[in-house]
Amino acid sequence: MTEARPDGRSANTLRPLSCELGCLHAADGSALWKAGNTHVMAAVHGPIAPRIATEEHADKCRIQVVIPTSSSSEWEAFLTRILTSCCCTQLYPRCILSITIHVLSHDGSILAAALHAAVSALMDAGIEMKTLPVGVTCLLSNTDILLDPTQVEEDESASLIIVLENSDADQMLACYSSNSLNQSVQTILKCSVVAARVSQAISAFWRIAIESKVKQQCETIFS
Repeated sequence: MTEARPDGRSANTLRPLSCELGCLHAADGSALWKAGNTHVMAAVHGPIAPRIATEEHADKCRIQVVIPTSSSSEWEAFLTRILTSCCCTQLYPRCILSITIHVLSHDGSILAAALHAAVSALMDAGIEMKTLPVGVTCLLSNTDILLDPTQVEEDESASLIIVLENSDADQMLACYSSNSLNQSVQTILKCSVVAARVSQAISAFWRIAIESKVKQQCETIFS
């Protein structure tokens, strides 16, 4: 039997989630995503025409992700690639969609939280998407796979895999590993199976966040 983790969770339990949409009035879409003590805010600007004509694509929108930290270029490229593949970019030709991600509080599983904040902000901006990418962080311990690890847990293990499933949890979109060269296909697939069990819960949480915002808007309009 797997021992309880330092915060009392079982191996396959996520931390409490929170999502606030429309928290930045100056952005076209914004969201504050919280997973335990990991807090990430994302702001979407656009689709808008680029300032430089050479930056546009004639048949689709170009997505750019910015994380204002010194060591985030790899994460920026990864998130840009994932979000570009999931958004209906052909609906916004010759435009740029800028997504700025701010890490407010870092307590592990930060890349997955950044992805969820970005997706939430895109939904808030009304950007049409083919699917909602759900990221689940899997920490490989000696005896089990721990989901949604804290920073303390991450510091104690060098094996970390972020599995991205679609919103229906029936397809693995991508994976990101801290040491991908050392991970076998069997290990990645095992993490995918575990991640699929909880990814639908995150999709359901997004639906609740959207419904809550719509309800608040209706109450404001008709009050």
